[in-house]
Amino acid sequence: MSHPLLPTTVVQMIKANGITKVKLFDADSWTVSAFAGTGIELMLAIPNDMLKRISSDYSHAQDWVKENVTKHDYDGGVNIKYLPSSQH
Repeated sequence: MSHPLLPTTVVQMIKANGITKVKLFDADSWTVSAFAGTGIELMLAIPNDMLKRISSDYSHAQDWVKENVTKHDYDGGVNIKYLPSSQH
């Protein structure tokens, strides 16, 4: 699309349509943060290009979770329920 919508606008549209579960194929912080306080369950996919690195070293997996999940986990934050690979 030539004029991408703001993540907050997309989240408002999702809520307006009664959608309660969403899968994101990227852990972009701006996008994930837009779901804070909404109660919408997120399935946050690990990008394919990160799978080898994350699966080869537990510390890489911990770093990814800290960077992309933990920072959104606070009272009123983002409701992240699952972390599948994006290959599904």
